Amino acid sequence: MDVCMLLSAKEWDEKHVSTSINPHDKQHDIVFRSNLEDLEDLYNRVVVHESASEVIQNSGLARFFEIRIKRVDQQLSYGIIERWWYSTNSFHFPNFEIGFTPLDFVHLSRIPIGNSRRRLEYIATNRWKSRENQELENTYFAPVHGYANYNKKSGDFPISCLAKYIKENPTNDENWEIMTRYFLLWVISKNLMARSTTRASKGWIASLRDLNAIRDYDWGSACFSHLYSSTSAVIRGGKNMCGMAILLEY
Repeated sequence: MDVCMLLSAKEWDEKHVSTSINPHDKQHDIVFRSNLEDLEDLYNRVVVHESASEVIQNSGLARFFEIRIKRVDQQLSYGIIERWWYSTNSFHFPNFEIGFTPLDFVHLSRIPIGNSRRRLEYIATNRWKSRENQELENTYFAPVHGYANYNKKSGDFPISCLAKYIKENPTNDENWEIMTRYFLLWVISKNLMARSTTRASKGWIASLRDLNAIRDYDWGSACFSHLYSSTSAVIRGGKNMCGMAILLEY
């Protein structure tokens, strides 16, 4: 059986991924929100400080930061996602079915799952105007580039501001904690738990306040379930693939 026909969820005479010989063809309107652009650069800028490096190495995410996966064939991701059935959480092909298990996720992302780790904490950003959240705002987000121009009562701000701060400020003894939190918040917003927006949610600071506790969180389960739900949302007609779809190519 032809490989292209195997991947396609459409009839042979319909327009789908298998009709394209150009991997850069823009015939699909799905936007892939999670990507590894700038990851290596930002990681290398932060871990130059011994304390920051130690926190990241103990976080459970260190091996993910060191992977060199690049998106080389986005058309393949389109073809695979076409085969997803949200009712069974598996990929259905004409003659067989393939599951995507937590073990698969761990092997591909290098992010561990379970093992008595605790659930990630998140602050509901629709209530960011509270006094408690405004204290978090002033404590953790004041150093962000252009902070004075942002709405302090809003639950999010541009992801690019985090990267800009890290690139413009060398990591040192005074700011290494800030740099570590901003890097991890950038990773959450751009890679692990990407949303259909270019803005970072301040609510994730709840999981980043205590840098020594980062290693206790179950990052893998959160990312794995996010990939499941994002793929299901796309196959139901959504236009934004927010989970780490790049893993599906491998």
